[in-house]
Amino acid sequence: ACAAQKDTVSDPYAKGQGVELFAQAEKLFEAQAYEEALQLYLEYMERYKEEPLAAAALMKIGSIHAVRGDFENARAAYRRILSDYPTSSFEQDAQVASLFTYYQQRRYQDVIQLAPTILQRLDSNLHIFKTYALMGDTYMALDAPIDALNYYVRAREYATELEQDAILGKFKE
Repeated sequence: ACAAQKDTVSDPYAKGQGVELFAQAEKLFEAQAYEEALQLYLEYMERYKEEPLAAAALMKIGSIHAVRGDFENARAAYRRILSDYPTSSFEQDAQVASLFTYYQQRRYQDVIQLAPTILQRLDSNLHIFKTYALMGDTYMALDAPIDALNYYVRAREYATELEQDAILGKFKE
């Protein structure tokens, strides 16, 4: 007698279908439906934290928290990238994004204190540029234009042509 095949209900996101869940979250994120996107990214992390898109999901989770003004949870998501996915291509993005949350909170002394350590860990021109430009913006916010100019000049050294134009615009402000 043949054994009856067991009828199983499969997980709709199993076996590579985590990509579909992530894609759904991305569509919601792009549509600025942040609450719904957040739920899907969190579900992705619950089910697929070992998959290649996990660090990307954490970046989006951090971004959504930052957009909502929940900077502590944003930084927690970015820290998790650094601790759980240190070789991820998002590692430098997470460091710069975390620093930016302090700027968004007007915690300028924290930006000034943390930036040098972050700069030592960066090797991407884009991330170095962003950090120096953020330092310039921080000093401008503190009404210290001479210090700001110093960092904007440093930022220009790492900038693309388009970014150099943006930095020149800051000189004129």
